[in-house]
Amino acid sequence: MAMRSWWRRGVQIVLGAGLVIGWLMGMGCAHPAPVCPADPGQEVGRAGDRGREGGGAGRVGAAVGQAGEVAAGDTPIVERTVWITPEIRADTRVLGDDIQSAQVTFSSGSQIMLVIALSQGANTAINDRGSIIGTARIDPGLRLDLQIATPLQSGAVYLDGTFASSNLPNVHFQGALVTWPAPPSRPLPPSPSLAPSSPSLP
Repeated sequence: MAMRSWWRRGVQIVLGAGLVIGWLMGMGCAHPAPVCPADPGQEVGRAGDRGREGGGAGRVGAAVGQAGEVAAGDTPIVERTVWITPEIRADTRVLGDDIQSAQVTFSSGSQIMLVIALSQGANTAINDRGSIIGTARIDPGLRLDLQIATPLQSGAVYLDGTFASSNLPNVHFQGALVTWPAPPSRPLPPSPSLAPSSPSLP
C-alpha cells in the first residue's frame, strides 16, 4: 500500500513538471538562460544607446567622418560654401587652432570631384588633371593659394580656375573663397622670478 502511494506521488510530480515545461514553451521562455531574452525591439533600443554613447557602430561613423581632415584632432574654425556654378560647389574648411591649414572640397551633388589640402608649408596647390562628373567639369590648371592671417593682413583661400556645367560651358572663377581675421595674439608667458641669492656663510 505504501509502495503504491509513493508511485502515485511520483507520477503526479512528473506530470506536474511536464505541464510546467509545456506552459513555459508555449510562452516562449524555454531557454537555457535563467530569464526570457528581451524582445527584438528592446535589443534595437539598446544598440542605439550604445551608438549615442560613442561605442560600436556610432563610433565607426565618427571615424569615417574624420578621415578627410587635414590633421587628426583639428576642428574647423571657419567653414564656407561657394557655388561656382549651379552644379559645382566649393566647401572650404579652415582648420587648426592656429588657423594655418585649410581644406577645399569641390563637389557636384553628392559626389566629390576634387579635394585639396593647404598648409603654411604648402600654401599653393595646382591641379593639372581636372575632374569630370556627368555634366560638371573642372578644367586642368586649377590653382588654390592659402594666405596666412597676420596682424597686417587677413587670412584667405584664393581660387583661380575654370569650370563648366550644363548650359554654362566656360565659367572662370578668380577670387577669395573665404577670408578671416588674424587670431588674437597670445600673451607671453610670465618670466620666472629670480629669488635673491642668500649670502654665503663664512
